[in-house]
Amino acid sequence: MCSGCAQDYIKRFACVQVLRAYGLLLRDYERNGPCTNHYVARMLQRLARGLHMPGLLCQLSLFSTFRRLLHDPAAPQVSASCQYI
Repeated sequence: MCSGCAQDYIKRFACVQVLRAYGLLLRDYERNGPCTNHYVARMLQRLARGLHMPGLLCQLSLFSTFRRLLHDPAAPQVSASCQYI
């Protein structure tokens, strides 16, 4: 797959409904498996950095989830993934 095609594919996920779903999924990070949390954080990173659209993540619900993650000593893998977002 060419890089332009990959970018176009990722752009399809840059919408309110998808971001809301990722936010809801990440909000319950304690009950998710480590792979799920990593993939959600990675997709958010691709949307924000890969598409040069960091404003997509400027949502209060995501900020509060990131804050909780970064201060939770029981979630080192998730907080490490979220540091790069």
